[in-house]
Amino acid sequence: MKRLVLVLALVSWQDLWSTPDQRGQRLMEAGHYAEAATQFADPMRRGVAQFRAGDFKAAAETFGATAGPQLEARLKAVEDATAKVAGDSVLLTVAADEAKKIPPLTIVVKKTTDGWKIDGGSLFNLSPENREQATQRAELSKKLTVITRQMTQEVNDGKYAAAVDAFQEFWTRSVKAAKTNPQAATTAPSTNK
Repeated sequence: MKRLVLVLALVSWQDLWSTPDQRGQRLMEAGHYAEAATQFADPMRRGVAQFRAGDFKAAAETFGATAGPQLEARLKAVEDATAKVAGDSVLLTVAADEAKKIPPLTIVVKKTTDGWKIDGGSLFNLSPENREQATQRAELSKKLTVITRQMTQEVNDGKYAAAVDAFQEFWTRSVKAAKTNPQAATTAPSTNK
């Protein structure tokens, strides 16, 4: 029993509600890069933390292990892409990779006065329709970030008697924020009180 109490005392309230990547991000924001690297589950984020901590060898190994084969495969796919000239643009059509569930991609490269430039919207597959959706999601994400910070402070201040109360309040605030965003889901989950 004493051991359980000691373990629970060492774990902060936020850590009970956060993922390893969220804990790592908090440590990154506080400038504790080496410690953040031990928390991240996402290897790319772990590599960034290792790099910022000055552990360049570990960062290179992390990036190489995760991105190397994937990057090589995608570069090969771009090399094998079909190119079609359309006015002052070139359309590169990269084939899908069904095994890795990567959809086909069309990259637009436009001629400028300084040379050639990749159109970022095409690179990230942003058509006019899903650009608007991406903007709406980004706006909602900003609102939810503010709500999360407020709720974290309120939980740390002891405002809620039970976790379910904090969750329900978070959900209520999130739904209210999402009502201005027609793409957001607004169905509250059931909770047993």
